[in-house]
Amino acid sequence: STTPWKAYLYTHGSGTLILAELLQDESEAGNSSTGLVVSLKQLPENKMAIQEFVSVLRTVLQTLTKDGS
Repeated sequence: STTPWKAYLYTHGSGTLILAELLQDESEAGNSSTGLVVSLKQLPENKMAIQEFVSVLRTVLQTLTKDGS
């Protein structure tokens, strides 16, 4: 059994601040594949910056998942 977890990330650059909360989806915790909920806040709004941040985050999480298997 795994313990649910939560993590906070932030990045800033080019006048944009992005805050992210990563939360293990407890409704999925009993399953073999755990869900992840990502909440993002950004000031000022910059769609390209959010897309790039999510792309990097996805790559990191996929790499960690592969290494942890």
